[in-house]
Amino acid sequence: MSLKALINNQSLIIDDHKWGAKEEKNWDKSSNDIHIDKKTKYPIDGKKQDVRIKIPINTDREITISAKRSKISEVPRRLRKEINDAFENKKIRDSFIKDLIPILENFNSNLDSVEKAKEVLNRISKHFDLEWSSQTIENHLKGALIELTQVYLDEDNKQYYITLDKRKIKISDVDRWTRQRKNIRRQ
Repeated sequence: MSLKALINNQSLIIDDHKWGAKEEKNWDKSSNDIHIDKKTKYPIDGKKQDVRIKIPINTDREITISAKRSKISEVPRRLRKEINDAFENKKIRDSFIKDLIPILENFNSNLDSVEKAKEVLNRISKHFDLEWSSQTIENHLKGALIELTQVYLDEDNKQYYITLDKRKIKISDVDRWTRQRKNIRRQ
C-alpha cells in the first residue's frame, strides 16, 4: 500500500508552511496547521473546475475543499474516500510523516546541494512506489541550485515527477503541459 492514489491525474503540494521563518516547529501543537494541498480538476455544478483540497496531517481537523469559481461546502465522496483510503493505514501515514518532519524542519537547506535535494526527493518518492528514472532537471541561478525535478516511473512505466524549489515540493503525474514546460522526455 502506498500514497500513489493521491497523485493519479492530480498534484500534491507540500510546503514549509512558513516553518523557515523561525516559527515554532511543533507537530503536536494543534494551532500549527500542517497540511498537504491536493489540486485536481473535478466536476462541480456540471463543470470541471480546479479544486484545492487541504489535508491536515497533524490534527483531527476536517479535510476542506475550495474552488476558484464556486462555493463548495463539502468534499465530494469519491475524493474523500481516495484520501481516507490513502491515509487510513497508520503505519503508512506515520512513516510518511516521519520522513516529512526533517524535510520541513530544514526546508531552507534542502537545495544546499544537488545531492541533498536528491535525498529529499528520494525520501518522498518511496511513499508513492515510484522508481527513479535517468531524467533529472536542475535549474541554477548564479551557480546556486534553485529547483530540482526528478522524473519517476511506476510499475506500468507511467511517468511522474517531483519538483523541489525554495517554496514547495510538488508531486504529480507528467501531463502534456508539464512535459513541454519542463522538457521531460518520454520513456
